[in-house]
Amino acid sequence: GDCAALKADVKSRLARAAAEGAGGKVFDVHDPESLDELMEECVSGRSSWAHLGHIGPAINNSFRSVLECFPCSDPKCMKAKLKGGGKMFCLLRFMLDPEHVGPVHTLDTALDKIEYGKQVRALVKGWIESFEAKRVVQGWGDSTPLDELGVMKHLAEVAKDGDCAALKADVKSRLARAAAEGAGGKVFDVHDPESLDELMEECVSGRSSWAHLGHIGPAINNSFRSVLECFPCSDPKCMKAKLKGGGKMFCLLRFILDPGHVMPAIRRKSVLRCFKYGKEIQRFAGLYVKTFEQKRTAHNWGTLRVDQMGVLRALERVANKGNIQDLLDGKPMPGGAVPPEEDAAEGDDAGANGAAPAVNGGGGE
Repeated sequence: GDCAALKADVKSRLARAAAEGAGGKVFDVHDPESLDELMEECVSGRSSWAHLGHIGPAINNSFRSVLECFPCSDPKCMKAKLKGGGKMFCLLRFMLDPEHVGPVHTLDTALDKIEYGKQVRALVKGWIESFEAKRVVQGWGDSTPLDELGVMKHLAEVAKDGDCAALKADVKSRLARAAAEGAGGKVFDVHDPESLDELMEECVSGRSSWAHLGHIGPAINNSFRSVLECFPCSDPKCMKAKLKGGGKMFCLLRFILDPGHVMPAIRRKSVLRCFKYGKEIQRFAGLYVKTFEQKRTAHNWGTLRVDQMGVLRALERVANKGNIQDLLDGKPMPGGAVPPEEDAAEGDDAGANGAAPAVNGGGGE
């Protein structure tokens, strides 16, 4: 017998089912039950359509490093991560409702990959085109869970009309306010001996919680391989912290804020080899802050003494404006990597006034 006619009929029925079933249906990204259903589909499909290896390369070619922002610290995204489908789940949510991304620094980083508001359309179009190409090659069929849930229809709407300028501007404004209000405007002084002693004690007392390198280390090693092997260095305060049990985190934090403190010189050269250019310290500090905030949410650390000391604000300064090019060129950097107040303020103002991404986050998109 010849089953060609039957095969064509089945394909036609599947196409009609996809058009009718999700027919008119648009995924509600704010409905908890719908999100749970999408999460389960991302988990069960992680070896097929939800495997980021299919979509990731195309996205990274146009929006470099954006995938490093996912999964975020949102509770559902963290739950999906534990189940094994976090990256695709959070990426899909970001394209439909970027405002869900937490903490706000991670959202800001993700939105910065989109240069202007309507460029979000290019991101979603690229995702859809790559997905459809893989659908044919991998034989996923005409109806995947994303079709049935109405996710593809929602994505198509974003690809046509999406604009995240308002959200980007709002995020920049929120960060500027937080910078002005947070830590009472205080920025940690990495050159003050008493402040360093206080940070040392916090790293020692927090070595089983926030200062445990197991929380931050894996994310840093993935992007800056072997850098953590350089800490603690032989600087007297770092050696003292090592003896007390908090040396690695103490020296790591000092390095981000003042990389020139690392001793001896040969050790400093080793750690600087992990950086290709001066402003890459911004990515390093940003990765630390992002991972720290994710872990803060996951482990319920709340407000810590290091927040009150202005350590996180100093790290944010480096993430926004840091540059260690002088050190890479063999020149001294007595001021460290934390930019002065005036530079940070200019950066905040410039960001708040620029074009800003805010992906579609409405209920019935």
